[in-house]
Amino acid sequence: MHLQTSNVVPLPRQPLRAKLTDARVRSQPCPAKGSTYVYDTEVAGLALRITANGARTFVLYRRIKGRPERVTLGKVGMLSLGAARDAARAWIGRAAMGVDVRAQVKRDRMRGATVAHLFKQWHDNASTRGLRSLAQDKALWDRWVLPSLGKREAQGVSSSDVEGLSRRVGAQHPRTANKIVALLSRVFALALRRGEVEKNPAHGVARFPETVRERVLGPAEVRQLLAACEQEPEWGDYFRLLLMTGARRTAVAAMRWCDVDLAAGVWTVPSWASKNKKPIAVALIPLAVAVLKGRDAAGLSSTWVFPSPTSASGHLETPTKPWARICAVAGLQGVVIHDLRRTIGTLLAANGASTHVISAALGHLSTRSAEAYVHLGTAAVREHLTAVTQVWGPGCDS
Repeated sequence: MHLQTSNVVPLPRQPLRAKLTDARVRSQPCPAKGSTYVYDTEVAGLALRITANGARTFVLYRRIKGRPERVTLGKVGMLSLGAARDAARAWIGRAAMGVDVRAQVKRDRMRGATVAHLFKQWHDNASTRGLRSLAQDKALWDRWVLPSLGKREAQGVSSSDVEGLSRRVGAQHPRTANKIVALLSRVFALALRRGEVEKNPAHGVARFPETVRERVLGPAEVRQLLAACEQEPEWGDYFRLLLMTGARRTAVAAMRWCDVDLAAGVWTVPSWASKNKKPIAVALIPLAVAVLKGRDAAGLSSTWVFPSPTSASGHLETPTKPWARICAVAGLQGVVIHDLRRTIGTLLAANGASTHVISAALGHLSTRSAEAYVHLGTAAVREHLTAVTQVWGPGCDS
């Protein structure tokens, strides 16, 4: 039988004691809050625990090496009163023979846990904290880790297993391999804190050196890209706005009409859509405003600027394939979506923009100031953005 132990406060001065019966187990009233215990007079230490929400569990209160412990035997309904008494007596007998029951329980708990089980626990825990990278972590796990280590007993996974997986992936994708090691380290760290494993096999595993990406599009490449966007009516507008704003792709995909002020030329990214979880004011250059006005004139009835009837969110989500098509038409090689953002930052720096202006343009600063100050800040950013995008072709200065 699977047992669980937990540290507890000492027994109350006058605990409720009675001979447990099936009727009492079912009818004992619930406390107003917290938990209450009814201790059996037939088997010393056996108790019925009842919580305020009605959960009923058989537990055994004993001292293990002088420390008060409660051992959870099983839930009422899954364990009968007779079986609970037998389990309690067996537990007491093993303890009397010198068996370290707490250590045995810990080993039993470790023995059944797979790596996939540990990830599910970590994923559930991360979900409650609103971890922004959760979807990417899940995709990383499903593609690389689950097929290799998912069914393995977690306690048996070694550092060499993690290193082997990292080397296999890193041969072609060194940055992905580093992400895998980091994710496994977080998953096992939580399991270690919960006592489900004795070590973190990802701890100390060597990472691949990562080369900082420096790809920036030149004026001719940008003009080729904008021309290719004309062949993708829906996605073309999306990539044009990425290029004209320097904003992150997830934020542009989730752009709402209620956050766009076309008259002022300002788009306010709400806190839930920004990486730093703070609202960001994005300056819209004239060409970006023209793109949005064109979409608005199309009369699409939606909350989103880029609606999608096929996605769960209701807006565009996965630009990978459209980006590949546009790059092929434009004749661009080795260009990733994030290079558009880097291109804007580099052009601003080359144009003499201050660090403050570049940070504001790329959304590295929050907008906690008064609205008048925010619009003042975006005006300076817009001026620089308009200047650096003039070389891309006509329409940028009107």
